[in-house]
This record gives sequence, structure tokens and C-alpha cells, in this order.
Amino acid sequence: MKSRFRKSLKIFYERLKVPKHLIRFTLHLFGLYKRGLRNAHNIQFEHYDISFANLPPAFDGYTLLMMSDLHIDSELHIIPKMKQLLAEAPADVLLLLGDYRYRLTGSYDLVLKRIHDILQVAHTRDGIYAVRGNHDPPELMLHISELGVRLLNNESVRLCKGEDCIYIIGVDEPHYDKADDLPKATQHVPADVFKILLAHTAEIYRQAAHLGIGFYLCGHTHGGQIRLKKIGPIITNVKAPRRFVKGFWTYRGMTGYTSAGVGTSAVPVRYNCPPEIVLFTLKKGKNATH
Repeated sequence: MKSRFRKSLKIFYERLKVPKHLIRFTLHLFGLYKRGLRNAHNIQFEHYDISFANLPPAFDGYTLLMMSDLHIDSELHIIPKMKQLLAEAPADVLLLLGDYRYRLTGSYDLVLKRIHDILQVAHTRDGIYAVRGNHDPPELMLHISELGVRLLNNESVRLCKGEDCIYIIGVDEPHYDKADDLPKATQHVPADVFKILLAHTAEIYRQAAHLGIGFYLCGHTHGGQIRLKKIGPIITNVKAPRRFVKGFWTYRGMTGYTSAGVGTSAVPVRYNCPPEIVLFTLKKGKNATH
């Protein structure tokens, strides 16, 4: 019964392409819109300790601050909250996982202004790294890189503490453009080192596991954005198993995390799926299982 209901809802939203204004009208009609709007402003700060057996000892306690799907030029008033959370959460690196803009066309001056504003309060010791999402034209990413962000466009960066090193690997947009090239991104990365992958979606999980990625970070799904109790997300919008839509997952020894994101898409509401900024503290130990 639940499977049939999910399938019907998916057809309703994806196949019939329900106009955004109709979704808004329906939510207003049932008195749900204001609650969903409040939910979309209630950004949570999540902090997880996560262990990996092959993490170099010098990186025990290393911190990764992660944000995905900002859609920062939307109608949501989330900039003050984002700035507050970033100011209170110093980290070794800040990782940005795509979909910086909400609109798909027109000027992105507002996107750049708002990203500049939030990055001014971020405290990172080893820099800010970003990949492109499906809402982001390549020229926008070039401008974002001018704000002091290192764009990882099918490439890697090595971070070292003494003789211990890890690699952060980033791929270009894998969902619509299919511009990802993980073999290229890892061509100069030793096979036996600890590797963190940044990708906008979870869709290249098989290839990532095959190439020895230890920690796969992604977004895109917004965690479903609208989730029904006991059923889960109405729409997953990702070519991967449903368990990859939100939170921790594992695949053949690789640990992944799909962020619920910061912003919203289509309609500025969330139900049973709060927006989030996530801090990971890496620990050396037995591989985490979720």
C-alpha cells in the first residue's frame, strides 16, 4: 500500500510536472504553507564524530564543515542564521557541494553577494573547497572561485600534516550535465591514502567505491524536502537507492553522507526534513557503520 502511494505521489509531482504556484495554492488551502515556510528557516547544526581505520594519525580530530544546496538567491531569509552558525563553528576545511543559486536563468549577482557575505564569517584553517551543482553554470563557479574558494573541477588537492596526508577530491556536476570524471580527478592520487570525495549527488557511488574513496559527501536531494512520516520522501530526484537520499549510508566499505541541504527548491517549504549545516570530526579507529 505504501509503495503504491509513493508511486502515485511521484507520478503526480514528476510526470505531471505540477506548477509551483499550484503546489503553493494547495498548501495554503490546507493551512500547511506557513508551517512549511517556518520549517525551511529552521536551519539545524549537526555534529558527527566518524571513524576510519585508514585515517592518518595526524588527522585524528580533523574537522570538515559541510554545506550543500544553498539556493541562496531564493525568497528565504536565511542569511543571518547561516552567518551565525558559521561564525560559531570554526573548522579545518569548509566544503561546499553545489546548487548555490535558486534561479536557473538571469543574473547571479545576488548569489555572489550573499555567498561573499556568509564566507566572511567562516573560520577555516585549511581553506574552502567547492564543486558545481546542476543549478550552477560554469561561469558562476569561476566567480565563486574569486571569493577565495578552491573549485575542484574533476581534480584533487592534498592536505598534509607532517608526513601524513589525505586527499580531497571533487567532481564536476554528475546529475544533469554528467560532467563528472572521477578517474581524471584521482589520476594523481595514491591508491592507499585516505580520500574524501565531494560530488553534488550520490549517483557515482559504485565508481567511487571501486576507486577506493573512504568518505563520500554529497547533496542535491534536499533530503526529499517534503517527507511523510513512516513513508519518507515523496521525491528522491537521484538515481540511487532510497537509503542514499538523506544522512549516512554505506556501500562496499565506503561511508557516505547525503546532506538535507540548506535551502529549498521549487517551493520554499520543508516537512519532516529540516535544513542543515553539518560538522564532521574525523577519528582514527574502526570504520563507522550506519
